Amino acid sequence: MKIAASALCVAFLLAAGCGSRTANGCLAEASERASGGDWSGALKLARRAVELEPDNVAALIFRATACEKCGERDLALDSALQAVKVNPESFAAQYTLGRLYSADPARYADALNALEQAYRLKPDDTNTLILLCNVAVAMRSRQAVNYLLQLKRRPEFAKNPALDNQLGVALVHSGNFNAAKQAFMDACRNSKNNPGMVYNMGAFLDRYTTSRTNARGFYKFFLKLTGGKPEYAAARARVEARLRQLD
Repeated sequence: MKIAASALCVAFLLAAGCGSRTANGCLAEASERASGGDWSGALKLARRAVELEPDNVAALIFRATACEKCGERDLALDSALQAVKVNPESFAAQYTLGRLYSADPARYADALNALEQAYRLKPDDTNTLILLCNVAVAMRSRQAVNYLLQLKRRPEFAKNPALDNQLGVALVHSGNFNAAKQAFMDACRNSKNNPGMVYNMGAFLDRYTTSRTNARGFYKFFLKLTGGKPEYAAARARVEARLRQLD
């Protein structure tokens, strides 16, 4: 389970009344179109802005976002890469590039690199840290636990079950089973009977400890929580089969 992150909202400082013959004018109109849901129109204006000022980082980032919204992912990445090339010290450029890469598991290494640069530039940005956590855990990076603990120190994430669950997974990968057990317990405690968290707790106890009795208890609780829920049919079958082996 990933921690939710929101897309970066880039604020542009635009000169009033400059019209669509300037890059800033195009971006102003593009922003209005995007606010109204017209991303196709916004993309046309963003492209015009880049034509007028090829090294305008704000225009490149807006074009990347507009391309993404219009389903043109390759062009979105090209635009974000161009923005980073123009200004590697732009937080918005590095974040946008990392966010786009993070949607493709095959590009997780690239995502991690860009997001680490974004985090260096703006260490107080929560969305960057969230994406870093998600990507690092998926990659089984040695930095995953560090990033997760940094996020957990923030008050709004102190009792976040998705974060606790990810921390448990990362700690298992690092071989710290005692800390992983506590993290999974925190996830269950803070999730208000989320079936996925309960299942993970049972699976952890089953695979990495000698607490078979406790593992059975969590497995049985999982079955109770998921009764009559067809989306859990496959997981229920696995748990029922495992319980027969444990009994």
